[in-house]
Amino acid sequence: MNVLPTTRITVYRGTSTDDWGDESDNYSVHASGVPANMRIKQVKASTESSTLPQQMTTAVCRVRSNRDFNSNDIVLDEKTGDSWQVVSVEKPQHPGKRLDIRLNLLRVE
Repeated sequence: MNVLPTTRITVYRGTSTDDWGDESDNYSVHASGVPANMRIKQVKASTESSTLPQQMTTAVCRVRSNRDFNSNDIVLDEKTGDSWQVVSVEKPQHPGKRLDIRLNLLRVE
């Protein structure tokens, strides 16, 4: 890892099909105890349905490049117990070394 880990995370992923054939979130454990560096910040943003700005908690999480992450995974911060949804996954390319994966997260309550 290129940055110092500040916490460990658990990654939840998956869907299942109910009796009517509809998909629903299953969220079984995909990975546990993953070292990560998280930086949390507060952002004011407006949504399409409202012009009033809302306070949103976002985070940037960096993990080793040998891990598998997808958008819409749920990340649990084992240190604080907070849950986060993965909004996007950035895998930077470098010809000389392996760079950390960057996860852009949105807090889930």
